[in-house]
Amino acid sequence: MASVAQLTSMSQAHSHTVSFSSRKKLLGLDVGTKVIGAALTDTDQRVAFPYTVVKWLGNEDVLLSWIRTLLQEESVEKVIMGLPHEKGQYSGMSNERVRALAHHLAARITADTGLLVDFVDEHVSTLEARNRLDDLGSDVDSLGHGRTDDVAAQILLERYLHQQSV
Repeated sequence: MASVAQLTSMSQAHSHTVSFSSRKKLLGLDVGTKVIGAALTDTDQRVAFPYTVVKWLGNEDVLLSWIRTLLQEESVEKVIMGLPHEKGQYSGMSNERVRALAHHLAARITADTGLLVDFVDEHVSTLEARNRLDDLGSDVDSLGHGRTDDVAAQILLERYLHQQSV
């Protein structure tokens, strides 16, 4: 067994700087007109986790303040937002409003923080989130409105990560 002096000597002979990843997290947002779900990746940007749900009720300044704080506190380098189909089975006024809101929020986030915002298709992400929660044995109805939105944001991040790895 090596003595402390031997270990110190070996350590000095093989010393090097340990460098930790300087990569930052990604923030996923499932944008709705009343509720926004948020999810984050790890710093290696390999795994996405549900983070929280915000009921913003149309107060854009409060929402943007919350997003800026989250971006700083969680060391986020990019925002990923879900975007509904322009046309298709679920198109309509709601999709048009959410698309307009997502583009508007993206422009404000970029202008306020300098961070890039990418979009991913949010098609059936809420349904997929409900199915995941159901598969986990969660009673989705008893969890309250918006509970699926953070899981939907997680799914959006997973889609983005998958696109980047292909």
